[in-house]
Amino acid sequence: MILNPSWTFKYEAYWKSIHTYNKWFIDLRYLAILCLIILILISKFTDVIFLSSLQFIVIIFVTFFIFLYNTIFNYLSNKKNRRTDFNEIEFSLVQIAFDLFSLNILVYISGGIESPFIFFYMFHMIIGSMILPVGLVYSIAVGVLGFLFSFSYLEFKNIIYHQRVIGLLHFNIYNDISFISGYLFVVGFVMLVSIVLTNKIAQALYQRELQLKNALEELEVAEKTKQKYVMTVVHELKSPISASVSILDLVLGNYYGHIDDKIREKLERVRIRIDDSIESINNILRLSRFKLLNVIDKESFNISEMIEKLIDNQKPVAERKKIEIISKIDTAECKGDKTLLHLSISNILNNSIKYTKEDGIIEVILENKGKALEIEICDNGMGIPKNDLPNIFEEFYRGSNAKERNIEGTGTGLSIIKQIIESHNGNIIVESPSRLKSQTRQGTSFKIILPL
Repeated sequence: MILNPSWTFKYEAYWKSIHTYNKWFIDLRYLAILCLIILILISKFTDVIFLSSLQFIVIIFVTFFIFLYNTIFNYLSNKKNRRTDFNEIEFSLVQIAFDLFSLNILVYISGGIESPFIFFYMFHMIIGSMILPVGLVYSIAVGVLGFLFSFSYLEFKNIIYHQRVIGLLHFNIYNDISFISGYLFVVGFVMLVSIVLTNKIAQALYQRELQLKNALEELEVAEKTKQKYVMTVVHELKSPISASVSILDLVLGNYYGHIDDKIREKLERVRIRIDDSIESINNILRLSRFKLLNVIDKESFNISEMIEKLIDNQKPVAERKKIEIISKIDTAECKGDKTLLHLSISNILNNSIKYTKEDGIIEVILENKGKALEIEICDNGMGIPKNDLPNIFEEFYRGSNAKERNIEGTGTGLSIIKQIIESHNGNIIVESPSRLKSQTRQGTSFKIILPL
């Protein structure tokens, strides 16, 4: 019997789900241990339930045994689990095997057919149906029912001694074959129906997740195709513009004769605009290449000058909203992709201006820590709700307060920024409220850490 369907091997979400279900086994086991301890204490210090010496010793031993192997399972589960460490499905099967061994002892020692622990089998059937092949779970269920019927029949025939828990029931049912048959039939029916329903629901969810995964993969392929197309088109646009620059330089160099000063002034402005266009095209090409190939061009540059120039460019926009930009910039050199880092810092500063109301404050700080550069952009704007913070760097995710206020945006900027920073072996941290918060303004702080 194949434990791992072929479609699961490259499906990470499937293995994360199995890991979660294995944690359920461990958590439920701690609950079972608590129930056993309560049973032991009740029998020891009250007259409600009486356990014989054998029952008392066996239940204590089983409780300790469950606690011991559950601690080991918990340790294994908390390790950095990957299929290369151990197979999660095989891990589930091992857990079920240990549990059924312990549960069989508990059920027999606590009254057999009269034991309340019989219902603990249901947990294993339900969770097992979400993990294991349905044929294997059916086999386990048949084995459990066979075990229950066997020792119930042996107790009925007085071949083995019935371990009655005094105080649990005030009448005997283990010697009523009609009740035993009907009871086990109902238990078996509920068990098998639970397996069928749970397995069908689990398989439907897995297949839906697989379809979603395939759709995402198709989107990634489409995105790469689009980036290739953008790179091709933009590169084709760059060629005639570069040719125009060559002709314009010849005109400005008087190679075609002397030109009037007013015309020269206009042509020089055109030259500047063309240079800006070429720079924008280069930026688009570099960003597209990064998104497509995750490639960056590292060079040494003065990051202090870059940030100061960026602030100067953004000040007119901030002044129109009466926002004060305060800067504290240490002198520092950086090695990285200047264009991508400029894009990242510019995007965060733009967001600060965008999400900060009039009369707000934005602080831009660059600190040279010796082994790392810390760039902080802090504001007293609208802030980010606490529930949104863990998801703020996910692609297409936008803060709930931004959507409620109909502020335009796609939710892709921060995702790309995080990728750019991490490609430089750096880290980006967001905090909200920020240190500039007030009673009416929560504010946000973005801190970029780049190793030197």
